[in-house]
Amino acid sequence: MQPLHFRPIIKRALWGGQRLRQLGKPVGRIDDASESWEICDLPGNVSVVADGEFAGQTIRELMQHHAVPLLGRHAGCTEFPLLIKFIDANHRLSLQVHPGDEQSQQGGSQIRSKAEACVVMSASPYSRMFMGLRTGVGETELRRALESEDVEPCLHCCRPLAGDCYFVEPGTVHALGPGVLLAEIQQASDTTFRLHDWGRLDATGHPRELQREAGLAAVNYRRGPVLPALSAALPGVSHGEELVRSPWFVIHRYTGPGEISIPSDDRMHVLLTVGGTMQLESGGSLPVGLGQTVLLPAERAPTTLKLETGGSVLDVFLPD
Repeated sequence: MQPLHFRPIIKRALWGGQRLRQLGKPVGRIDDASESWEICDLPGNVSVVADGEFAGQTIRELMQHHAVPLLGRHAGCTEFPLLIKFIDANHRLSLQVHPGDEQSQQGGSQIRSKAEACVVMSASPYSRMFMGLRTGVGETELRRALESEDVEPCLHCCRPLAGDCYFVEPGTVHALGPGVLLAEIQQASDTTFRLHDWGRLDATGHPRELQREAGLAAVNYRRGPVLPALSAALPGVSHGEELVRSPWFVIHRYTGPGEISIPSDDRMHVLLTVGGTMQLESGGSLPVGLGQTVLLPAERAPTTLKLETGGSVLDVFLPD
């Protein structure tokens, strides 16, 4: 199979902005574009192939009819296992938490476990994010802070820098933004429990709904502050590093200048260009610009990435 491009699905939210336009996303004149879903297979949000042999087919149809060439060793997956997106957090997102396996098993098919990793592409000098609880904060302290609308003293605050990667396990209290543009890789889930929304009103003048009790029950109070992930050099790859290795996905990052070979390992790889551009050689030559996403099927021609100075690409795949 040839490398696959999908049509981005643009989302809008009161915290969005205009920077997805810098990534070539079709946001038009709107000023609240919040997310570009690059590859997804969720109810009401199913990616469609943009061009090539499979143009017009959905990722779900590819899973049904071409599972082995698409996923290789992971062909037994009943649905596409990842949600890949870019996020423009122009304003601060709500304080939220995602459920883990325990909550998903209790809540049935409507509640799905959600682990995610955020890679910062750019951040304003005033950008701050909340990543985890401060050491010693438990359910009693967090509940009291939420009820009193004075929650920030309970939260670990960090200043994001371009290149930082934050791995957000299920049960982690967090809030992105403001002023942050990032790539996000996550389990195929859109389940979020909103704990606090900073007193904001929606477009109709009403507060957005909170899921406080479900959120408090989902929090992992043992985790504490979340720091940027410590990368590990990839053996034999002078321009590569491993950012995340988890039970749900693995993320490698390659930086230019240099040439990188993607192994023929009987699994799909998802490539996201998060800096500069690259040339993709895989049964042909394909230029890939900033903010573009390419799915490399498990059955593919020998694949090489050619990165110029300033080029940076994420390589996402499923673990063994």
